[in-house]
Amino acid sequence: MPGGGVQKGESLDDAMRREVTEEIGATLHDLRLFGVYSNFFEYKNDHIVVFVCQNFILSGDNDHEIAQWDVFPVTSLPAETSPGTRRRIAEFMSQKTGIVEQW
Repeated sequence: MPGGGVQKGESLDDAMRREVTEEIGATLHDLRLFGVYSNFFEYKNDHIVVFVCQNFILSGDNDHEIAQWDVFPVTSLPAETSPGTRRRIAEFMSQKTGIVEQW
């Protein structure tokens, strides 16, 4: 799942659109707020906002910030997929929404 920080003066919506353009070359259309999570793992003090976008254009052009990305069926995620990412995908598949909890 692409992601990153919010720059000073940038809205969450704008930050999400910028990050996915930079990382995977996607242009997002309709965004829907999925959940807000607190992450204190490994001494972090982060808050993570997850959006869902099912209407997008994927060019594949990126700024090479990430070395490699791919698309996988949810039933065949790579072994190194993080537990938090796996939980978010499971929540999405179960149609859970409006989530506010720990990452």
